Amino acid sequence: MTQTASKQRVKPANQTKQTSVATPKAENEVSTNIPEISTGKKKKRTSLDADTSTEPISNKRTNKRSVKSELNSQPLIESGMEVICSQTKFHDALSLVSCATPAKPTHPILANALIIADIETQQIHLTVTDLALTIQASFEAQVLLKGEITVPVEMLFEIVKHCPNDNISLSSQTQIIQLIDEEKQTKICSLGLSDADGKYEIRGISAEEFPPSSTIDATPIPLPTTVFKDGLKGVIYAVSTDENKYILTGVHIQLTQEKLKFIGTDGHRVATTELSTQGIGRKPRKQVESEEIIQFTIPGRVLKELARNLDDSVEFINLL
Repeated sequence: MTQTASKQRVKPANQTKQTSVATPKAENEVSTNIPEISTGKKKKRTSLDADTSTEPISNKRTNKRSVKSELNSQPLIESGMEVICSQTKFHDALSLVSCATPAKPTHPILANALIIADIETQQIHLTVTDLALTIQASFEAQVLLKGEITVPVEMLFEIVKHCPNDNISLSSQTQIIQLIDEEKQTKICSLGLSDADGKYEIRGISAEEFPPSSTIDATPIPLPTTVFKDGLKGVIYAVSTDENKYILTGVHIQLTQEKLKFIGTDGHRVATTELSTQGIGRKPRKQVESEEIIQFTIPGRVLKELARNLDDSVEFINLL
């Protein structure tokens, strides 16, 4: 009886101690911590309220600026050329002017071809230059709206080459973007091509950045194509290919009233051809007191392209 009574007395005593001691500590700790945290947060929030009160004003100002910049950054789209041309004529003209494309262009614009749509003559003019050689080609087309743009030659040539043998529609547009902070305008030019198979769009550069072509104000001297080509064949093989000897990379031409002379050398060998011009460019006897010699040097690479592209159907070429 005593043992059972002792067990019954110990158990409730332990239980009451655990419950009476453990629970008040947990409750007291929680109750004491809650007001401290809440008071700390309230104090921090009150201190931040003064700072955050100015945030909506600054946000409104930045929002107004962003809205203004967005309004001014909206591009103004200007429509350019609208042309319908033949694929074969376009391809032939591109194959001719692409010979002047430099292998390593020093500026991105030199890798582009200048396309000008002339509504008065109903023609498209293509121009490619490497600042030493400039080739221009023109062909007839149906020009609805005039315009001009420059696009990469190689990319345009590959697209036109794979187009079907039918008409091609060309259209260009320019997006003008101007911000408040920037005084300069940003122009984004693009050329669209469409044929029976699909549509293409090429990003280009404004025609204003293309190097201007030089115009020579002189009376042209007509030369027979066969005479010019025969003279080149006799000397073009002797021209030097060493760029360090720049003057030797060209062909020296001497033109008189009766003769046309070609001279080519690489420093070790000299080739000369002399042909009769049959009085081409003859002047009246009163003005010709002594035999006038016109002489100049043309780069050999230019003459090779000229001889390769000259057709036998062309009777005369004009020399200025």
